[in-house]
Amino acid sequence: MLKNFCLIIILMIATVNLFAEPPSPLSYKMEPLSMKECLSQALQYNLDIEIESYNPRIREFDLKYAHSVFDPALTSTFLVSETEREVVSSSLDSNPVSIYTTRSVDWEVGVAKRHILGGSVGLYYGIDYAKSLDVSSSIRNPQWGHGINLKISQPLLRGLGIQVNMTDIYVARNEQDRAYYLLHNKMISVLADVETAYWDLVNAIANYELQRKSLEQAENLYKITQTRIKYGTSAPADILDAERNVAYKQDSLVVAERSIYDTEDRLKQLIRPLDVSYYKDVRLLPTEQPVFKSLQVDFDACLKEAMEQRPDLKASEISLRNINLSIDKAENQMLPKLDLAADVGFRGNGHASSEAWDGMKDGDAFSWSVQLSLEIPIGNRGPRSKYMQALLERKQIILEHKSLENLVIFQVRAASRQLTTAMQRVETARRTRELAEKQLANEENKFRAGKIPLYQVQDTEEKLIEARIAESNTLLDYQRALVQLEKVKGTLLQSLSKYGITIAPKAISQDQERTF
Repeated sequence: MLKNFCLIIILMIATVNLFAEPPSPLSYKMEPLSMKECLSQALQYNLDIEIESYNPRIREFDLKYAHSVFDPALTSTFLVSETEREVVSSSLDSNPVSIYTTRSVDWEVGVAKRHILGGSVGLYYGIDYAKSLDVSSSIRNPQWGHGINLKISQPLLRGLGIQVNMTDIYVARNEQDRAYYLLHNKMISVLADVETAYWDLVNAIANYELQRKSLEQAENLYKITQTRIKYGTSAPADILDAERNVAYKQDSLVVAERSIYDTEDRLKQLIRPLDVSYYKDVRLLPTEQPVFKSLQVDFDACLKEAMEQRPDLKASEISLRNINLSIDKAENQMLPKLDLAADVGFRGNGHASSEAWDGMKDGDAFSWSVQLSLEIPIGNRGPRSKYMQALLERKQIILEHKSLENLVIFQVRAASRQLTTAMQRVETARRTRELAEKQLANEENKFRAGKIPLYQVQDTEEKLIEARIAESNTLLDYQRALVQLEKVKGTLLQSLSKYGITIAPKAISQDQERTF
């Protein structure tokens, strides 16, 4: 705890020293930033996440469109026609040929709905009016008709079955689920970058402070060398080495300062894009420091977790599920077309509309019909081509899925090894720093006793600073390795709970049953 507290104080002092005297006269606003605040802003403002978040909503309209084929439809037809025909009467008649003209008006309205077995059912009500006119005798014969009919159609081969007729809905729902998985994958990628950029900034500030201390020591050595030359205890040529060392440390400090600005801008790009004033006027002060904890890395357990949790793998599985649905539908489309149609209804006729209406209500005229139609495509090249194409696409998707699984194995293997190596390097860097501290304490005692010259102490102090920089860099590598392992396992969103952030995943539908 004491060591962590000291690191926090050092980093805060380093940041204040860095920004208290900026290279330009502009005044900056210091903004303390925790990891939780950083991740929350990324979830709210990051453009890549926002872009990807539209896809599930877009896919939602595909699902609604797929459902719409089962929506009831109101239909209406209106027909006006005129027909002339010749009627030959008895040869004894003075005018054996009569011309009849029939003028008719038909109107029908109904409601029809497709059902999940592939057929449709509809209820229709119609009114028709016809008037026959004998041109020679001007005889008119008006006729009214009212009728109500129930019409049913059902495919018996091609297009038959719930699975075939629900395929578009299943595919659309799966695509929406796939869009959510890809959104989760994008969130994992972006938030991993955010965590890495945050720790990069922490490390950049720590390195700057260590480089500043190194420069101070080089300047002190330069002053001591000047004093020794003045009193004749050192040769004048020794000042060149001291000056070179100061120039080198100044250059390292400039590079360290630029690194802070670069990593800070990278973090700003992820959490507050397009905010120009935030880029220019705000300096970020990370409030969290890396904490090292030795872990046991189990490759088999990590790989199993990755195979179960990776969103991109789940999205690939959905693609395979969809192509299987498409194959089943394409196979059905190769069947002959055999359709059954039935019509049953009541009709009333009369010379007046009311008379026809009463006849229909009383069921004076009952009618029914059954029709069976068959169509056998010759060659059947179209449906067969679609079926063969779907089979090839399935093989392709299977190979793509295997390729992704292979990539997951490689990434988990590399991330596990990277974390193991990072933990080992933290231990060795810590040991190196501890030894450098002991060596410095020992040489300071020797210097006080007059056994060694001052420059030897200064050289040991320089090595201690280098060891501290190396330890800081290994801590950064350790944090990066932790983030990378959570990323390749696909568990990074769940791991954010340690920062108090909970992302409730969208419920992904796995069933294929729906009621219509």
